[in-house]
Amino acid sequence: MLDVKSSDKGMLVPRMNTGQRTMIVSPATGLLVFDTDTESFWFHDSNGWVELLRGWSLKGNAGTDTTVNFIGTTDNMPLDFRVNNERALRLEYAQNGPGIPAPNIIGGYSGNTVSPGKAGATISGGGLPENPNIVTNNFATIAGGGANTATGDGSTISGGIYHIASGVSSTIGAGTVTMPAAKIPR
Repeated sequence: MLDVKSSDKGMLVPRMNTGQRTMIVSPATGLLVFDTDTESFWFHDSNGWVELLRGWSLKGNAGTDTTVNFIGTTDNMPLDFRVNNERALRLEYAQNGPGIPAPNIIGGYSGNTVSPGKAGATISGGGLPENPNIVTNNFATIAGGGANTATGDGSTISGGIYHIASGVSSTIGAGTVTMPAAKIPR
């Protein structure tokens, strides 16, 4: 019903301080004001005043309540953190049985993977396009390196390249498995 157009001007809503805003008698649902104390927009809904979000502050956030405030997804999709628009860290929801969360944490090269249906796995880093790190079983860990595969439940590879930890709770320290020179990454 109202169409305001301009290519070089804006619209100002009522500006007031917090005390003035909170003293408005019987504010209408949907009332919008700019609070000069908080330097933000506020609207009134059926429950009271609500600050319009300006986004997650890069200088910290106060008043967060972890029962309602979080960074993440509300569906069963992974959460990726990117650097230079490349995945640097992925958090995947996984379960170790019905209702028992055991998320997977995958860092390093974006091609590092945890097999579908596996839970509690960690890849801390490392990996390369031709040599990704791969976890194929529950609660297995690869700390870094490249071309490492943890296939045993609870197995651990602390680094190096070309290692396979296949036994249950097996551990491999680090180093390089002897490979032909043509296969060793440079």
